[in-house]
Order: sequence, then C-alpha cells, then structure tokens
Amino acid sequence: MTSAHAMPQSDMPKTSPPSPPVSKRPATSVRPRPARKTRTGDDQGVHRNRLALRVHLRLATCRNLLMREARRSIDRWQLTLPQFDVLAELARAGDRGFTFIELSRLLLVTSGNLTGIVDRLERDQLVRRESDPTDRRVIRIQLTPRGRRLTDEMLPAHADDIEAVLAAFPRGDLSQLADRLGRLRDYLHERGARWHDESVPRKAAFRDL
Repeated sequence: MTSAHAMPQSDMPKTSPPSPPVSKRPATSVRPRPARKTRTGDDQGVHRNRLALRVHLRLATCRNLLMREARRSIDRWQLTLPQFDVLAELARAGDRGFTFIELSRLLLVTSGNLTGIVDRLERDQLVRRESDPTDRRVIRIQLTPRGRRLTDEMLPAHADDIEAVLAAFPRGDLSQLADRLGRLRDYLHERGARWHDESVPRKAAFRDL
C-alpha cells in the first residue's frame, strides 16, 4: 500500500550521473632569465690574471715540445742541448769567441754549469780556452777548427729541422708570432734589469743592519 503523499515515479526529479573528476595539471611556472652580470673591476682583474696564466702555461708547454723536437734534431751529432747552445753561440761570435761571463749571460746559465759544459766540449776538441790578447787574466772560449767544421754542418741542418716542425703555419703567422715574442722577451729583460737594480740597495741595506 502506497502512501498518499508518495509521488508518482514519473514526477520525481531526475538526477544526472556524477561527472568524472577533472585532473588539474600543475601550472608551469616560467623561470625568469637571470640578469646578465656586468664585470666589475675585480672581475676584470681576475679574468686578466687567468688569461696571463693561460698564456704562461701555453708558452711553457710549447717551449717543452719544441725542445723535444730540438733534441731529436741534434741527437745525430751526439750532443746535449746545452752543448749545442754553446757551440751555436760561439759560431756566431767569430774568431774572438766569448768570455765565460758573456756566454753565461747569453745562455742564461750560471758560470758553474757553463764550466762543466765547456770542459766536455774541450775534451772532445770542439772548443779551446785562450787568454784575451788585451788582458791575459781574461779567458775566452773559442771554436777549434774541428768545432767550426761541425757547426758549419750542424747549424743549417738543425735550422731545416725546426723549419719542418713549424711548416704547418703560414709565414705571415710566424712573422707576427716572432714580433710579439720579441716584444715579450724585451719586456722581460727590462723587468729583470729593474728588479736587479731595485734589489741591490735592499741587499746593501740588509748588510748594514
């Protein structure tokens, strides 16, 4: 028995089925691009220091690699690089030769090290010690005839070997590199001379203490 208050089924309000939940994607946040930093004076100084260090390391590396090639070149004459350098400088000096002090300054070696090199070359009859005609107390180092024949053969061949090593570079590039390295060499010589001149008074003042 139905209640009098019951509604007919057709008059009941229709309810729609629940809609599936909508998945919400997290909103993508656009990151702002960082502002471009401008170099301050300190940053520029650090950058310059690092550039100078990189140049120093590359010069040192190239020097070591070129010395390796030079050793290969002079191995055929059974000489060391220091011995070769002494012979090459004496070949440029002519018959007058050099004193020990002059040679040590040219080769940037101490007189003690130079003495051992000259002793070995003298033993092989490639150089000789001679008294300076104007001052008998001064000893000059000169090439012997045998040493002159060796340098006449050796120096052109060594120059050809080094030219072959650097043949991959255009002549214009080598010329520019030679100019820049020459300026660097002159600057370093001047810097060394200034440092020596400034250090002498300091050493004298220290001795007076």
